Amino acid sequence: MKRYLERLSILVLMVATVWTTCAPALAQQSDEPVVVEFWHVWDGVRHDLIKEVVRRFEAAHPGIRVEERLIGVAADIREKLTVALAGGVAPDVIMILPGMAMEYGSKQTLLPLEPLAEADGVRIDELIFPVIAESLKWQGNTYSLPVMVDVPAQLYYNRELFDQAGIDSNRGPADHDAFRDAATKLTRRDGADLTAIGINLVGHWLSYHWDNFNAFLGQNGIPLLDDEARVVLPDIAGAHQVLTWMLDFEEQVLGDSAAGMQFVNNNGGMLPAFLNDRLAMIIAPNWIYAQIKADRSDFPLGVDVIPGPVGAEYSGTLAPTWGYAITRDSRNPQAAWSLVRWLAAEVEGGGWFMKQQGRISSIPEMITDPEYFDVAPELWPVVLRQVQLATHASSVVPVPVNVNRIGQAVANAARKQEAPLAALENARRELQAVVDEWWSEQQ
Repeated sequence: MKRYLERLSILVLMVATVWTTCAPALAQQSDEPVVVEFWHVWDGVRHDLIKEVVRRFEAAHPGIRVEERLIGVAADIREKLTVALAGGVAPDVIMILPGMAMEYGSKQTLLPLEPLAEADGVRIDELIFPVIAESLKWQGNTYSLPVMVDVPAQLYYNRELFDQAGIDSNRGPADHDAFRDAATKLTRRDGADLTAIGINLVGHWLSYHWDNFNAFLGQNGIPLLDDEARVVLPDIAGAHQVLTWMLDFEEQVLGDSAAGMQFVNNNGGMLPAFLNDRLAMIIAPNWIYAQIKADRSDFPLGVDVIPGPVGAEYSGTLAPTWGYAITRDSRNPQAAWSLVRWLAAEVEGGGWFMKQQGRISSIPEMITDPEYFDVAPELWPVVLRQVQLATHASSVVPVPVNVNRIGQAVANAARKQEAPLAALENARRELQAVVDEWWSEQQ
């Protein structure tokens, strides 16, 4: 009996020692929040906005603390993520474009989101536009959740210049014929010299050459890649027809297909020329709206869809853009998922963030939020129409295609350095070699 009591005393002492040693650590572990590291490139005024989104998240999730970090500009993401992954120090959550997310996900450096969403009791297509959710899948997995979606570019125009030229300023030109007529009326000359132009249809710089060309490719249902993402410009004849129409438009309105780009560059670029009444119409994505209002709040702005072919009904797409992904180095993937969901698909998180900028949230219910019409009164009725009439989502693939090379082809053709068809075929040949090499590396 005495020996039993001695053993019992020793056991109690051991338990007490273990509890005394471990209890503070356990208490500390339960009291300390989970830390989620978040990298992004929301600079300027958007940095203050994303800080507010993070503050709201932490208030709603007191067990999680976010270490938010601005890592530079969009062009820095690939290099910094690659280096961080190689060193095993990648953040939990990274801001990323969907094609890049697919690329890194296929290398198993980003986590698929479906298991995390399921553990949270939701499906991704319940959080965002279902057609967008479907377009984000690559080899059966989703690797990023977009905070915003995009629609085809809009036509922005100067209402005062329309009124002065006797053009109805309550809407944009109805079709391609009315578009050309308006551009002609809005173009002014001093003798042989241009003093103002209606529009620079082919754009003034590489990315704008591509953006404008792509806008009209989209009107005609002409894709950049085929359905399997293996063939560049599969409808080369259709692309040639679109480019020829654009160059003919410029020739008829300005007398030279390169005159518009030269005029815009001589006047400081697209936006300065537009704001200074030297350029009556521009084709641009919806982010330009906030820039116009910031630079000149009293600008007599009109917005409409880009005019289409005569007799054609509007046909457009939705496209996922910036979103968030979870890296394989995440220390707490479920907490990281909670942040991703908040940043992208919660009304008080990503929804609020997009609304402050007048941009399109990936959350379907946000599109009809009345506050959008206060934030962007000229733009939002047009965006709402584009979203409601969108028939499908743009295809997203991780295949690298430098669209500026096609923009260069447009510029070369406008300057008559290459014939239109030859310019497109030369660009396609170079890009096809890159696509073929990429696919060969996947096998």
